Amino acid sequence: MSEQKMAYKFLIFLLFLAPMVAQSDTSKELYSFTGTEDQERFSNLLETYRCPKCQSSSLAGSNAPIAKDLKTEIHRLIKEGKSDKQIEDFLRSRYGDFIIYKPAFRMNTLVLWLGPFLLLLVILILVVNWNISSKRKVKDLEAENIVKAVERTRLKKLLEED
Repeated sequence: MSEQKMAYKFLIFLLFLAPMVAQSDTSKELYSFTGTEDQERFSNLLETYRCPKCQSSSLAGSNAPIAKDLKTEIHRLIKEGKSDKQIEDFLRSRYGDFIIYKPAFRMNTLVLWLGPFLLLLVILILVVNWNISSKRKVKDLEAENIVKAVERTRLKKLLEED
C-alpha cells in the first residue's frame, strides 16, 4: 500500500515537473553568429536594453513577444554589420530613451538622474527640521516647568507671610 502511494506521489511530481522542463526547452532561442565577438556583442546588447512590455527586465531576461522581436531585430542588425551606436540609434528612434536601461545624462533625463538625490535632500531637511523643533519643544517645556516652580515658591512665600 505504501509503495502504491509513493508511486502516485512520484507521478504527481512528474506531472508538475514536465511543464517546466518543456517550457525551458521552448524558451531558448538560438541565434547563430560567425564569431564569438558578435555573440558577446549580442549578449551585451540584450543586457543593455529594456523590454518595452516588462519595463523592469532587460531583453535578455524577458520572453515577451515584443522582446523576442527585438532580439531578432538586434540579431539582424549585428548580422548586417551595424555598430552598437547604430543599433542604439535605431532602437531609440522607435522606442525613445525608455528602451535604454541606463539613460544618458540629458535635459530630458535630468529628473531621472537628480530626482533621487533631491528627494533624499528634502527628506534630510525635514528630519533635521523635525529634530530641531522637537528639541525646542522640550526646552520650552523645561522653561515652562521652571517658571511654574518659581511661581509656586512665590505663592508659598506669599501664603506663609499671611
